[in-house]
Amino acid sequence: WNLVMKKEKFIPAMRFLQSYHDHPLYITGLVNSIKTHWKHKGKGDHLIFSYHGIPKQQFDLGDPYYCYCHKTTRLVAECLKIPEKDYSMSFQSRFGKQVWLKPYLNEHIKEISSLGCKKIDVLMPGFSMDCIETLYEVGVEYQEEASDLGCKLRLIPCLNDSEDAAKLYTALVK
Repeated sequence: WNLVMKKEKFIPAMRFLQSYHDHPLYITGLVNSIKTHWKHKGKGDHLIFSYHGIPKQQFDLGDPYYCYCHKTTRLVAECLKIPEKDYSMSFQSRFGKQVWLKPYLNEHIKEISSLGCKKIDVLMPGFSMDCIETLYEVGVEYQEEASDLGCKLRLIPCLNDSEDAAKLYTALVK
């Protein structure tokens, strides 16, 4: 970015938003998304908060993403008053041979299903909007794996174009 902009005659003002993982409107939006899902489909046996993975080495080098994921998960669970045994956290979308943040979602689904959970709700709060890659990976590939284990994965939509999303983005821009 700096090398490209160095050649420009006019450099626009830029502000970076570091994170909104614990913004009250984001937490409220996630809570509302889960409540809406449960209202229409019933509450599942377990709720997994699954985040896009990053190589563990990034965390070891000081990337705060893993901590942000934990905080988002805790805040949403507290708002919903979910007992710790009824929710968990995992990571999806890894590639290559390096170690990524764990637990890996596909392995975690096996663990949760072995506890007798047949309906597993999955929220992917690392995305503000549903991502085709993730919808396919989790909603198709992992759904097939879960089905082989006798369970059903039920994806809870991201905020997408909801009113909660509009309120959040407006607040963040302001």
